[in-house]
Amino acid sequence: MDAARWRVVGVSEMGASHRKSAALCQDANAFLRLDEDWLAIAVADGAGSAAKSELGAATAVNAAVTLLAESFYGYQLRAGSASAPFDPIAMQEMLVSVLAKSRATVEARAQECGIASSQLASTLIVILLGPDRIAAAQVGDGGAVIELADGRFETLLKPDSGEFVNETTFLTSARAMKSIQFAALETPVKSIAVITDGLQMLALRFPEWIPFQPFFAPVFAFVRDQSDENTAYEEVRRMLQSDQVSSRTPDDVTLLVAARVSP
Repeated sequence: MDAARWRVVGVSEMGASHRKSAALCQDANAFLRLDEDWLAIAVADGAGSAAKSELGAATAVNAAVTLLAESFYGYQLRAGSASAPFDPIAMQEMLVSVLAKSRATVEARAQECGIASSQLASTLIVILLGPDRIAAAQVGDGGAVIELADGRFETLLKPDSGEFVNETTFLTSARAMKSIQFAALETPVKSIAVITDGLQMLALRFPEWIPFQPFFAPVFAFVRDQSDENTAYEEVRRMLQSDQVSSRTPDDVTLLVAARVSP
């Protein structure tokens, strides 16, 4: 198949409640183009109850994409090619290691700041995306939706919601590493969207967390067709700031979209 090219837009936007209180946006996202075919993606949502969760979320995503890149290049060297035979067990081990090391980085940052690691609490989603496969892992809520080559939409990662409303697991919590969700598919992915919990009820149909196609389809098409990523970023940002979104969720929101385009 032709080499994949990815157009990527990642926006984390302050929610209405934080705008009113002049608080900081506690969501964060990051991505790295590993080569023309592969992407490393990370999205985090800082805990509202944690004093420095915006720092925790930013630390987590930046550490995660760096670690994903290191793992990816190591995988290439070991296997001879990133398109080596599909091995979901190896991918799971890789992503679990990325989460563990990201957690350790957040804990080290907390120690530098002289505060408890719980004050940097956030969720974390990490994804390694290639031309013919995808692997993803998650601690906490938020989710990821993919568009397959045949046009079907699937929920790759579902929100890990606790027993009570607004309850979830954070990367710095004692049970974080036991709560990891993992998914891996050997199939070409046409588009992917990664969201934090601020968009869950708009973009996913509860309780099965089925993708709401009228939300995702136009966003995927827009990002794919917009050749200028800066323009696409501003348009997605305006959408997330719109009354249509802010009237339905007071929370911070993140939407990171990657769409495959022709070489």
